[in-house]
Amino acid sequence: MEKYIESQLKKFKSLASSPEVAEKSLYSILSSEQKLPFRLGFRSPAFSGVFAVVALFVVLATTQFNAAPSTEVAALQDESLTQEVESSEDFQIQLEEARYFSERADRVAAALDQVSR
Repeated sequence: MEKYIESQLKKFKSLASSPEVAEKSLYSILSSEQKLPFRLGFRSPAFSGVFAVVALFVVLATTQFNAAPSTEVAALQDESLTQEVESSEDFQIQLEEARYFSERADRVAAALDQVSR
């Protein structure tokens, strides 16, 4: 059985198409219209998408570089921060509230720990 399979494989290995058939197949393949999965050109969706992304990038880049300096950056200077903290009573109240809640959280955690034992 194995010798039969080997002989058949040797026959198949020697098979080849005639040069006329190979040439006709080549011309048939090359002359057929090739359809791309997407269209290329100015009206194609791929071109429109790329154009929109590039245009958005250019608009955002120019607005970021041409924008006036922000007043928020000036407010981050050390002197102005110190003055704001000293003059703001609301900030002091928030710190006191944070301390209060922190202390209460510690007491509640200790009480829960005792109860769970």
